[in-house]
Amino acid sequence: MSTNIVKNQHFVPRFYLSRFLNKNNEAEILECKRRKIILPCGLKGICCEYFYYGIETGKQDEVSQAIERFFGVMEDSIAKVIPEFIDDIINSRQISSCQKWNVAALMSMLWVRGPAMRDAVKQMMCDGDFSLKYNNECHTRMFSYISGYANLFSAQHWTVYISNTSKKFVTSDNPVATYIPEREGWYPPTFLEREHYFSLSPDICIKSRYASHKTGKNLVRKTLCEKDNDLVLRLNFQISNKAHQYTYSKNRRCLEDILTFIHAVENET
Repeated sequence: MSTNIVKNQHFVPRFYLSRFLNKNNEAEILECKRRKIILPCGLKGICCEYFYYGIETGKQDEVSQAIERFFGVMEDSIAKVIPEFIDDIINSRQISSCQKWNVAALMSMLWVRGPAMRDAVKQMMCDGDFSLKYNNECHTRMFSYISGYANLFSAQHWTVYISNTSKKFVTSDNPVATYIPEREGWYPPTFLEREHYFSLSPDICIKSRYASHKTGKNLVRKTLCEKDNDLVLRLNFQISNKAHQYTYSKNRRCLEDILTFIHAVENET
């Protein structure tokens, strides 16, 4: 076993989260279930668990270190190409299919590896009349399909929202928010029919969905100004609504706006 043991293992990479830090290098945090904004925290304290990738969470084993190394290589590769995509999106340059796939690979990695997916896998394993002893093996096996899921994310139609307003996008401990449409007929909706919301940065939010009609483009940009602040808020709610536990923001006001929005919706119903 390697002597360089990583104990505190992140399921959301720090290079991604670093874009959502305030001037004190901390993320503003909304605890979603309690609907309470708690103290800000640095990267070492968010989106991580002690030996998260172990066959049994919290217990050191070689599997946890092998997976840590696997994601380390993947993260280093993706982190190098994301800044160019962001710059090209903001400056209205053409986005190549390769650039889109690189971002799709980031989305796939984030979607597969977190505790929300782990809980979903556990639920599937425990459904029915049989009681199964569950560990993390079934979840970790999904990591080998990250490239395949990246192909599916990339095949969807993307609307890329660019915030040129005082309101910015948030993220969460489940950064790729998935919405599954209602079943029509015998078969459940396919992956491509789902809607996904993903904040690549405080300035960029991606909505990926099924291309139900020919548009001629598989990626369109929408630049938002102050009159579109309500849309920024609704996109933030879509992301926060699918958080596992926490929503993160560079700006505390964005979290306060989400809470105000939730209370307003509840008062209407």
